[in-house]
Amino acid sequence: MVTTNALELAVLGGLFAEEIRAKLQDYVLTDNDCMLFRGFKAGYRTICSHGLVAKAHRLAWTLERGEIPDFMTLDHRVVCRTTCINVNHMEVVTLRVNIQRGNARRFPRVFA
Repeated sequence: MVTTNALELAVLGGLFAEEIRAKLQDYVLTDNDCMLFRGFKAGYRTICSHGLVAKAHRLAWTLERGEIPDFMTLDHRVVCRTTCINVNHMEVVTLRVNIQRGNARRFPRVFA
């Protein structure tokens, strides 16, 4: 189940929004159209604020487009790295669609 976490809700409510926006801007490298969020681990990057943690790409979406509906997730439409936080490269989809698309990208012959 994918639901909005506490830090995303705080940002939606106007709390910490400018702080999160500044952190996103401070840690972004631009690579072509991608906005790559530099972090300390592989995979999806996270942001910590006031004892709360959330994935950077979800916070970028929340700041720019609003709430991600419950039971939905973000899919990187454009074949780019999971570190990309460009909201124009993402789409709100069900978890099932996200998994199907990910499998099709990893195993194109099987899912063609």
